[in-house]
Amino acid sequence: MNLVTDGLTAVALGMEPAEKDVMQRSPRRPEQPILDRFGILLIVLLGGYMGAGTLWLFHHYLSSSSPEAIAMAQTVAFTGVILLEKMNVFNFRALRQPIAAIGFFSNPWVLGA
Repeated sequence: MNLVTDGLTAVALGMEPAEKDVMQRSPRRPEQPILDRFGILLIVLLGGYMGAGTLWLFHHYLSSSSPEAIAMAQTVAFTGVILLEKMNVFNFRALRQPIAAIGFFSNPWVLGA
């Protein structure tokens, strides 16, 4: 699912311009892990809200155990995951600055994807 729904978005995110202060920061220590506690916490929180939102959508649209209701709930939940992924890309455009500082339109590739 991720390759189909998130492929263009991932490529567009790779076209994101560098943060303005990237050259003023000190380099990362070689022994420092790539994924630190903040990164793990961010993944857990963002994944948690996406999972909770998807489960809520599935439960909300599951009105009975009929095959039509189950199919509708699955379709809405799948669509919800895709839309949440598309919204989540804006969380990762810059980890140190808010979207207002980097500019919403600074990467038109993300908006197109």
